Formats: sequence, C-alpha cells, structure tokens
Amino acid sequence: MCQDCWNGLENKLDYLPREQYETESQWVLRSQRTAYINRFKPALCAYSGLLSISVNDAPNSIIENLENVDLRDTSLAAFAAKADELSMRDGGVAIYVTAPRRPILEGRSLIQSRADELYYGLRPYLVLIERQQIINWELDYDRTIPELKSVTILENRWVTIAGISQIRQYSRVLSPGYFEVYDDGDRLIDSGETGID
Repeated sequence: MCQDCWNGLENKLDYLPREQYETESQWVLRSQRTAYINRFKPALCAYSGLLSISVNDAPNSIIENLENVDLRDTSLAAFAAKADELSMRDGGVAIYVTAPRRPILEGRSLIQSRADELYYGLRPYLVLIERQQIINWELDYDRTIPELKSVTILENRWVTIAGISQIRQYSRVLSPGYFEVYDDGDRLIDSGETGID
C-alpha cells in the first residue's frame, strides 16, 4: 500500500470498494471522479535527511570524497536524504559498502601500495539498496547475536544483445569477503573476492 501511495494511487479501484447496488460502469465512473491528493510522498521527502551522519572522526579518505560517495557524484548529504526517504517509505533500506576490483596483470595484482590505489582510483564507495531488492538472507547466531552470513540482492543491468540494449535482472549473493552473480536462469556469470568483510 505504501508503494501504491508513493506512486499516486494509480490503481484506485483496488482501494475503492464497489457498493452493493452499484453497477460496474457506475463504479468505474465514481473512481474516475474520485480524487487522490498525494500528501504521502511530499511529506516523506520533506522529512528525509533528518538522520544525521557525522564525519567528524572519519578517516581522510572519506572526508576527501564527501561529494562523491557512490562514484556517481552524489554527496553524502544527498545520499543520506535518499536513504531516509526510502527507509520511511519502505520501512528499511540497505547500504552496501564495496570497492572496485583490483586490476590484475598476468595473475598478479597491480596494486602494491596506497599510491597505486590512488593512481587507479580504487576506494570504497556506497551503494543504496531498496528493501524490495533484498530477496533472501541467511543469519548465524553467536551467543544470540545475529551475524549476516549471506544476502541475495536483485540487480537490474543494461546489457546489449545483438545490438539491442535491454534491462536484465541478476541476483547478487554477498557473503563476507566473497560475491557471486547469477543470471535469471540461475547460471553463475561472475564471482570473486571482496576486500570488505
């Protein structure tokens, strides 16, 4: 229902019951006359950004990239506001911290120092994951404290097949230090280690 309100209640007939002696054509006409004033989305957008993110004690690598926290030129303030908005709308949101793959040449990493990381632009970045994208997770318990063992996230990617661009859905399975990506036919198409546990 929250998603429907967010989208302006495009399917009003689902929420407008048909009266006992009302014909279907009368019901449809009444639904067309019924106005839905969307105050839900503007209210959530107005309150987004209330969660404060303090960077006072953050490392310099974070401070230096406050205007591009997701490698898409999104500032930390805008990223946090969007996370607030989605969290209020959906009841939760996930923020995934990841890093680009390290370049490898002839089976050997080209990254030997911090200077190499700076040269190749390798640094952690944030990815905002909407709640409906998280389709499965597995927990372990250590003395009743839950620890995330793995999580499966739906991804949409633009791919070009026979010269035609289209969106395809993939499943990314994340585990501490490791990831796997499956296509919609459950075929493994990518896997590897992550530098962040």
